[in-house]
Order: sequence, then structure tokens, then C-alpha cells
Amino acid sequence: MIIVGWLDGLIGRRRSIILSYAISLVGIGALWLLAYAPSIWMLGMFIVCFGGMLGSRGPLISTIALRTFRGPQSTTIFGMITMGSGVGSALGAWLGGFLHDLTGSYEPVMAFAVLGVACAVVPFFTITALRSSEG
Repeated sequence: MIIVGWLDGLIGRRRSIILSYAISLVGIGALWLLAYAPSIWMLGMFIVCFGGMLGSRGPLISTIALRTFRGPQSTTIFGMITMGSGVGSALGAWLGGFLHDLTGSYEPVMAFAVLGVACAVVPFFTITALRSSEG
């Protein structure tokens, strides 16, 4: 959180968030590669990249939401972001287990994780108010 917060001041909020999603994808890729090339370094890369970004975007996304959607509806929007994150985490973990049980492989689980991260970053490229959320 400290590093992503520091990056916010250095390169801007939107770029910090996008970079943190990219680092999360690198972590997922490292975990995926562990199946093919087991290595303590690959495991370390997963822990640092994915684990280091876990929860780091929350404060920045909350700040962007509260600055973008001002007024009485901001608490509703903030609540929906929080609920969506919790429900997404719970369903993601359950669906990951279900996909593994269904296929007997972690390949679909990793693809699902990449898809989840990709879906999370899309608004920062497509929504005008989020594209201009540098400050």
C-alpha cells in the first residue's frame, strides 16, 4: 500500500492503479509458470507481485470514487464498490475451486484470474471520468 500510495504522488492515481493491476498480472503469470518450471524464484515473484498488490488499490479506488461521484449518492457508490469487492472475492474463490474440480486442472483457474484482473482494469480505460482521475 505504501508503494502504490507513493506512486500515486509520483505518476498519478490512474497510472498507479493500472500499474498495480499489471503487477498483479505478472504475479498470476509467475504462479501459472510454477506448474511448468517449479522454482523458488517464481514462487517469490508471485508472492511479491500478487501479494504485494493485494489490497493496495483499495484506498486509491475509494478516493477516485469519492472524488468522481460527489454528493449524497457517494456513500451508496462506495458501499457498492465494497460489496462488489467482497462478493467478487468470495465467488472468485468458489468458482476457482469449482473450475478445478470440473476440469482437474489449474489452467482454467489461472485464465479466470487473468480475466478477473482484466475486467477490473477496463473501467480505467473506458470511463471518461476515470481516465481523467489523475489528481
